[in-house]
Amino acid sequence: MLISDWQHLIAAGSVTDSDERIWESFLAELQWLHAQMNRELRDTFAPLFALFEMKTIVLCLRNKAIGRPAEIERLLHRSLLADDIRESLTSEPDVRSAIVRAFGELAGEFDEGNLQAFENDLMRLYLQEVVRQSLHPVMREFFTEFIDLRNIVLLYKHFRWNLAKPEALIDGGSIAVDELQSIQTSAELDDLVKRVTRLAPISVATSGASLESELLGALTTRLRTIRHTMDDIGLIVVYVWNIYVQARNLAILHHAPSLDAETIERELIA
Repeated sequence: MLISDWQHLIAAGSVTDSDERIWESFLAELQWLHAQMNRELRDTFAPLFALFEMKTIVLCLRNKAIGRPAEIERLLHRSLLADDIRESLTSEPDVRSAIVRAFGELAGEFDEGNLQAFENDLMRLYLQEVVRQSLHPVMREFFTEFIDLRNIVLLYKHFRWNLAKPEALIDGGSIAVDELQSIQTSAELDDLVKRVTRLAPISVATSGASLESELLGALTTRLRTIRHTMDDIGLIVVYVWNIYVQARNLAILHHAPSLDAETIERELIA
């Protein structure tokens, strides 16, 4: 069930469930939805389900790094991941071994202390691969916009922290990587954001979480706006996205005990 009264939760100050419990509840919804589908629908939605399982993989790896196998089992009990990946996440003795077994060369220069970099690489490679596949038109539009927003976040981080170069951008969005790489100033990036999301310019000083929330919120608003024009596939995409947004917001609240209400509201996806 979707939460409607976020103000009540914000006023409460925090959510007691852990990241794993919150994500487990989200996976349970996907598991239930998958069980209602016939073979054709499952094939259509496999790319979307897999997108969210990227986080399942990373959560399992984080729990492996700190020696919490029970949390891994709990997450995988609800997961739709393939058996070979599940086996890698449970059977291998350490994080690097699990990554090597499940993803081979993606392990590369993996640093045990930098799962975030691995998560970014995993997501980038997955998104680039999925848009090369034959997708339902609604699914293709969703992934194209999702890639655009992730690329914008990467560029904003580049400008905000004065990095020598942005992290590797994702090929497959509506904006070519070459065009993205040609952007030299934050003003040019603001113009791009307005073009893609119809949002007002977002300050480069905006925190990473707030920036991502604003951009993901733009996608949420768009999906809600065009929902009435969608076929059944589109409506299911909207439903899955809404329960993902809820899980993400709950995770933000879980980590928010020290934040004031105004800051929390900025971090949440509207």
